[in-house]
Amino acid sequence: VIAIYQAFETADEPITLGLGNDAIWQRFWDALGDPDYAARPEFSSNSARREKRAEIVEHIQSIIRTRPSAEWLE
Repeated sequence: VIAIYQAFETADEPITLGLGNDAIWQRFWDALGDPDYAARPEFSSNSARREKRAEIVEHIQSIIRTRPSAEWLE
């Protein structure tokens, strides 16, 4: 089971994110300008991220909702 695979609300419409492996997880946070978040020990594997899923989803949603979908999909 992938820890993060769902729709998130942007400023105008939802987009779906699938952070299916460690490399994608790191690239996602690099793209958001927060590589330190990805590197936190409690998020070191998909299994660990599943345990912290609610916290991660809340954090991602707080960021994603700040811009329209077109900006995220560039």
